[in-house]
Amino acid sequence: MNPHVHTPGDTSIGCVPAARRTRRRAPAGVRRAPARPRNPDQPYGPGRARTPDREGAGRGDAALFHAVRCHATGELTVREARGRRNMTAFLRTPYGLYRDGGNWVAPLESERRRFLSARHNPFLARARIGVFCAFRDGTPTGRIAAMTNPDAGPGEPDGYFGHFECVNDPQAAGALMDAAEAWLRSRGVHTVPGPMSPNTHHECGLLVEGVGETGTIGMPYTPLLRGVADRLGDETRDGPAVLAVGPPESATQRTGAAEACRRRRGITVRDVGLPPAARDSWILRDLYHEAWRDNWGFTPMTENELAHLAGLLTAVPVPPIVRLAQVGGRPVGFSILKQALAPARGRLTRWGLPIGAWRLHRALHRVDRGRLLAVGVPSRQRHPGIGAVLALDAALIARARGWREVEVSWVLENNHAANRPLTSIGAAVFKRHRLCTRRLDHQGPA
Repeated sequence: MNPHVHTPGDTSIGCVPAARRTRRRAPAGVRRAPARPRNPDQPYGPGRARTPDREGAGRGDAALFHAVRCHATGELTVREARGRRNMTAFLRTPYGLYRDGGNWVAPLESERRRFLSARHNPFLARARIGVFCAFRDGTPTGRIAAMTNPDAGPGEPDGYFGHFECVNDPQAAGALMDAAEAWLRSRGVHTVPGPMSPNTHHECGLLVEGVGETGTIGMPYTPLLRGVADRLGDETRDGPAVLAVGPPESATQRTGAAEACRRRRGITVRDVGLPPAARDSWILRDLYHEAWRDNWGFTPMTENELAHLAGLLTAVPVPPIVRLAQVGGRPVGFSILKQALAPARGRLTRWGLPIGAWRLHRALHRVDRGRLLAVGVPSRQRHPGIGAVLALDAALIARARGWREVEVSWVLENNHAANRPLTSIGAAVFKRHRLCTRRLDHQGPA
């Protein structure tokens, strides 16, 4: 039996290379039959993936769950995505899963392709990654990525799983996890937290509360995995929460204590230009590492990885606003605020470049939401007033720009030092994520 060909009934997991397609020439004098019309509902193959902004968008999660029920039967196959064609199927899997859901915000495929390339992502240049797709009767029903952690120390996780999308099917989710575990086990990995794509500096966690809210680029949206979240890991823990502050007018009226602390301690907040100067870049890097180093799963970034992350944040039509808090000229904290692109409804990803960029630019005047990506205050400077002053500064900027609310991302609910200044201006949790940890047994077959 050819080990590279999948046969009916074969449940083994491995790489199944795509067959090479050759174009046959028609004999002289014979006209070629007209091409078959493309099926607009076909997410892959000759047709391009449909984004959620096309027909059927906006019908909510009920339509989404109804649309994927047809994937629950049929023969299940898991393949390792090698080569450009299989990687394209891996990248477009979420488009097929969520095309009937109105809350998913599609990323730009070209940006995601570069993100998963070791040539362009410094972290993947040091780590090793394996990506897998699940199919039922040839239809993509899920995907997963497995990555090693090159920065793992004693007692720290030495691998991750992430980029996890799957229909609400325990068999498909289990097969994808088995494929990722087999890949990681063969590379000597023992502890695997996730989902992390690829680590805590980027998307991480399963969305378990707030699936009815509009998604955000850079945040996980996994409503189909809620039914299998409890079975994904040997250990589960509460992941980052997302808070909402709004409207900014009411937030600025509740900040008397922050304003009093700012005057008493002499805290000033200044803007950091983009790209930041060399000195500001090193200051932000040190503040970021000191503020998050005690968080679970945190690993420091190299200089190239920090530059790559900064490039992702600035590669948007509206660059973020970076603010630096100082006391007597000494940096004590920072914040990153940007305009949320979700209300623009995927004009960039639906139309591509350059038409999509033009349509997105025209739609930005209707975007009335902001996103506070980070508020970082090192533990040695963790006075309640610094975080409150930065939160007040973000609310004032949001009010000046006419935003009706600000979403605050990636705040651990047990991080009381970070939550106190946010709740002081009226922030409330409206999304929750969950993290899982798998312990790999190396006694079994690799």
